[in-house]
Parts: sequence; C-alpha cells; structure tokens
Amino acid sequence: MIQPSILSCLFLGFIISLLVGCGEQKRAGGGIWDQTENGVALTVKDPAGNPVANARVRLVSFASWSSEVLAGKTPSIDSALTDKNGQALVHTTSWPVNLEIESPMGMKREEIFGADSAHATTVETPSELSGTVAITSSQAPSEVRLAGSTFRTPLSAQGKFSFVKIPAGTYSLVAIYPSSLSLLTSVTTQHGDSIKLGTLALPDTNSILLDDFEDGNDVNRYHEFTGEGWWYTATDSISQVIPSKISTAIVTGTEAWQGGHSLHESLAVNLNVTGKYALCGMDIEAGVQSSNKTFIAHNLVTVDSITFMAKGSGTINLQWYSTFNASVGYANRIVAHFNLSPTWTQVSLKPQDFAPEPQDSTFTWNNIAAQTSGFAFNATLPANLWLDNIILHGISESQLFPQLRKP
Repeated sequence: MIQPSILSCLFLGFIISLLVGCGEQKRAGGGIWDQTENGVALTVKDPAGNPVANARVRLVSFASWSSEVLAGKTPSIDSALTDKNGQALVHTTSWPVNLEIESPMGMKREEIFGADSAHATTVETPSELSGTVAITSSQAPSEVRLAGSTFRTPLSAQGKFSFVKIPAGTYSLVAIYPSSLSLLTSVTTQHGDSIKLGTLALPDTNSILLDDFEDGNDVNRYHEFTGEGWWYTATDSISQVIPSKISTAIVTGTEAWQGGHSLHESLAVNLNVTGKYALCGMDIEAGVQSSNKTFIAHNLVTVDSITFMAKGSGTINLQWYSTFNASVGYANRIVAHFNLSPTWTQVSLKPQDFAPEPQDSTFTWNNIAAQTSGFAFNATLPANLWLDNIILHGISESQLFPQLRKP
C-alpha cells in the first residue's frame, strides 16, 4: 500500500510538471512565450505559403528613431532570425512599432500597434528607390535614411543615392547631417517597383513646408519621426465638417493644386445655433511632460509669415492657439481673417495680421507664438475650403522640431 506521504509527493510532482509544461508551451519563435504583453510572435511565409527560415526580423520604434539615429545607433529595438518553421519572437514595451522582415525570399514592412502572439505575414518582392540630392553647400548630408526604418544608403559626392532592396511601403526620406536631420520628401512604393525620384532639393533653412497632403493621411509631413502633427475637425453641437475624417477629405485630380493632393472640406455651419462654428485644424504640440503634466509647446517667435494655397468660397478665420491655460480654462487664441477665392491663390499672413479673440484681449502674436499648440481654419458662416502647401517662414525644421537635432 502506498503511504499518504508518498501520494502527496507524487501529486505535488504532477502539479509541478503540469505547471512547467504549461509554462514551456511552444509558441511562434520556437521559444518560451512568457511575455505576451511585451512582443510579437510571428510566422513568416513566402508567396507560395511556405515557411521562410533565417529571415531577419526587426522592430523599429517610432518614438526613439530620431534620437537613436542622431546618436549614431541602429534604431532597432529587437531583432531575431526565423527558425525552420518561419517563426520568430521579438520584444518591445513601446508601441506602435514598425516590423521589418528581410530575407532572400522577399521583404515586408508593417506597422504594429500592440502585442501579438500569433502574427502571420507574407514576404513580397522588394522595391528599388533612387534619386539625387541637389547639394548646394559644403555642409552636405552624408547619407539618406528612410524614417522609422533601419534602411540607409550613403550619398555620393554628386548627391546620388540608391536603395537597392527595400520593402514596399510609404517612406519619408531623411537627409542625415552630423548633428541634425532634414526631411527631403515622401514616397510610396509597391512591391517590385523601381522608382527614380530625380533631383530633390534640400529644405530651405529659413522655412518649413509643414504639410502638402501628398501622403494622403491625417498627419503632417513630420509625423513619422516626431510623433506629432495630427489634423482634426471640430464643430458646435449641430454644424458639420464634411467629410469629418481628414484622410477622406484629401483628394487628387484636376481640382487639386498642381494636380497633386489637396485638402477639401465643406464647413457646413448651422446658422441657428449660438456660438456656431466648424473647423479643421492641426495640433503641433510636443506632448505632455510627465514630471509636471504641463504641455511642452513649440516656440514660433521667429516666424515672420505663414503662406498657403487656398480656394473655395466664404470667409475663414485662421486661429493660432496656445497650450491650455489652466487659469482661464481654455487655450488662448489670436486670429486673422481671409476671404476664399474661386481659384487657387496664395494667402500670406504676417504676425501683425493677427488680433486677439475678444476673451483674450491682452494677448499678442508674441504671447501665443512663444507657446504655440496648434492652429485651425475656422468658419462661423458656411464655407467651402480647399487647402494646400502650408509653409512657415522664418523658422527651420530643427527649430520647430527639437527631435531633428542633437541636444
């Protein structure tokens, strides 16, 4: 007869083996999956559905990409090779991230927004991308990188560059200097493409093209490596902005400026509501400082004008607003008015064109510019707004976005 103490030991041993067996259950990556909330387990296949072994898998952070590049580091959070089953496990606690996959069978790039214990993806034929940077000074960039990725290529003495193999996707091309970064252009490639961009001009050091809507999404040109610049719409309780989603409002064709992409919004203001308004705007605030929960705003004191292309009908109030003012319970604003023309016209507004809103009578351009949070194209009567090519003059990229320069 088996003694009770022996039975207890056997039972305890069974429980321990059961727990160990559960804890060592194999998941994608062929390893122990014990951090479900901190990574991506994936299976990589080729177009025929076969597993791809020895594919290099990388995670690249949006938030730290600029600082890593400026520090001379490879902007990869984690990296692994797929096993014979095409499986790999990579870890991160920062989201969102770009997932890069590189193998002789093909490549892939995807944006991942959170942990995934069973991500499946298929590699595709890579793209090629080449062009020339117009070098006009001795302080020339040394290389070109694709923002939010590990892909880089040197710049020749003549300014030529070439990415022989990159995954299909939308990229911001960034010129790399010893102590700063500079945005060249954005481009979208499909798998198997061979794109020649021609000659790209280096950005003006005394102005910044904030948005031209060519990427077709609801963020400005610098979002991919600053994490900032969200476009939005807002109205009173009855009025409408049509369409309400900015990415849907970006259109192309003969009516767009120079046949490219332009923003087109109908600001359908309801005249029967008190405090009526409809607007579209962009937040360019730097975020919230965790130590004291106060907004870190952008300093636009050096800006001497803002220009943009516009057409349509009605009157628009361009509002610049500060960070949230806790003492009054809202953001302080200054405003300039302009009438829309039925044909594309460049609108140019200077600091002296802006006046304070009635409730902010003591505020001036300098008050707001020193702590700018964003701006909005606001209508208090029905208006049809087309918008493109928004440029700030009197300020450089690295002045506006500290992420683009070394501390």
